[in-house]
Amino acid sequence: MLRAEWRLSDNKINERLIYDLESKKKKVDTIQSKYIEIKSRLDWSLQTYEERLSLIKEILNIQEVNGVEFADDFWLNLFEQKVDEQTGIDSSSVKACLNQNDSLYTDSYPATTLETISTYLLNSPALKKEKRDEPKLRLYHSKEMFQRAIQEEQKRQSLLSYKEGEDKVDFSIFIRQKNFKKSKDIELTDKIIRESKTLTEYNKFLEHLKTRKVRYAICKSNAEHLVGDELKKLKLINKQLFTIKKDMLDVYISEHRPIKFKAPLKDNGSPDWNALDMMNTKVIKALLTMDYVDDINSELNIILMDLESLIGKTSLTDKQVEILDMYRLGVSIKDIAEITKTTSPNISQIINSITKKISKQYYKDYEDWYYLNISKGIYEVCSDCGCIKLKSQMKKKRKESKRFFCEECYESMINKEKSHKIS
Repeated sequence: MLRAEWRLSDNKINERLIYDLESKKKKVDTIQSKYIEIKSRLDWSLQTYEERLSLIKEILNIQEVNGVEFADDFWLNLFEQKVDEQTGIDSSSVKACLNQNDSLYTDSYPATTLETISTYLLNSPALKKEKRDEPKLRLYHSKEMFQRAIQEEQKRQSLLSYKEGEDKVDFSIFIRQKNFKKSKDIELTDKIIRESKTLTEYNKFLEHLKTRKVRYAICKSNAEHLVGDELKKLKLINKQLFTIKKDMLDVYISEHRPIKFKAPLKDNGSPDWNALDMMNTKVIKALLTMDYVDDINSELNIILMDLESLIGKTSLTDKQVEILDMYRLGVSIKDIAEITKTTSPNISQIINSITKKISKQYYKDYEDWYYLNISKGIYEVCSDCGCIKLKSQMKKKRKESKRFFCEECYESMINKEKSHKIS
């Protein structure tokens, strides 16, 4: 009895395999014949894209009904998923769920047929000529290659010209590639320094050098020119400050041995923008150098648009606006200093001041939103212009005074008083 049941099951398996092979062969033969038919009917002598498209519609038997185009029933049923009711075998021409024995869709005749049709349409001589005459857009991730491309384009434009007196212009765009994830640099806090005897001694010597540097800075501010040995001492102090900080970092690494990955795997995660703190000046400084991404629905693009609006509300001087524009375009602090004829530390200080102003403006906007939507705020009327603002955003001329002024009116009053004193 067991042998009979086993034999029966073997017969079922054989029937299933035979049915699968026959149906597969039938499907391949049908699709293959269609592919051969289409390929044989393609007329490569046709020049225009429109002519080739009309031929493809004729081959595929595409008909228009009430403004909607329908293909032949064969192509409509090609991707339909079917299962045989008797055997339960997937009899679809193109399977959505593949097993180990199935070939990939890219290797199938339907994919080859579609690829042949698209190649036939896109390689029309008239279309290729139009694309060749169109200006090209070139993207560069290297600044050196970008500059070289601009120089070559200028030379070519000076030598070549096109018909009707119009020159063909190719556009070159330089894309800054940046990793917006900040590296986890080791920061020696006061707590870490206190816990280590070696770092404590290093820190004492570091503070001593800082005091010596301050003395020289005071002398320089008093228009006292440092010459000879004094100038050499100042240069030596600056060099020693850098060396000691590096030594302190090396000491910490040798004592605590923190884990530092030399070759980490590629990061495929996405940033958590909910943790973004616009009141942090470091965050704003990082956002200023970021560019819009290609994805229109990206949260980063929305954040950068909000930043643009925030910068527009912030009161900046003409010099600050100029420096901010250059900084956002990717110009280095050193180059900005050369352009504006100042020093790099001064430019860094101005950029930090700009970020503080932007952060302050964000705090004001958030404060207005909070006391309008979440909690009830206390408001006052400006004694000069009559505008209504939060009491925390108003200023007094004297502590005992009951008159409140907005920031704009208060600053104008102070400037008038200063000008009156000078006159």
